[in-house]
Amino acid sequence: MAALVAAYRDEGQRRAAAQRHLEFFNTQPYLANSILGVVAHAELAERGPGLEDNVAQVKRAMMGVFGALGDDLFWAGLMPASALIALTVYAVRPDWALVGLLSAFVVYNVFHLWSRIRLFELSLQYGRRITRVLRKLRLPALVLAIKAAGRS
Repeated sequence: MAALVAAYRDEGQRRAAAQRHLEFFNTQPYLANSILGVVAHAELAERGPGLEDNVAQVKRAMMGVFGALGDDLFWAGLMPASALIALTVYAVRPDWALVGLLSAFVVYNVFHLWSRIRLFELSLQYGRRITRVLRKLRLPALVLAIKAAGRS
């Protein structure tokens, strides 16, 4: 909402923009903020005719890709890898079961919270060019590595 307040001084334009953002939107929850950063960037930097259609197209185009990437990265990769940490600690030292559980919790949450915050910042800064940044981060390779670690 802060981006809409900054982008639109007129109450009518702000309401129209808010209504535009209440449309159906479904993607992986940990990467949804990246798409919202791209949309906020568009609202702040690309005002003008056709913005409504542009914002809707960006959301539709990115939600499937980010949903698949996020599902693979977090649900199929990081979650099993974190569980493997807890199980490994328990297998080696059963009396340290709580330490293993806490370490898995910390690993999972540090990575997922960092990715939520950092990817939102990057998408707000770069807008639609976030895909280039993600390519440089080699997220698909990271996904494969984490999934392989989770299957070990």
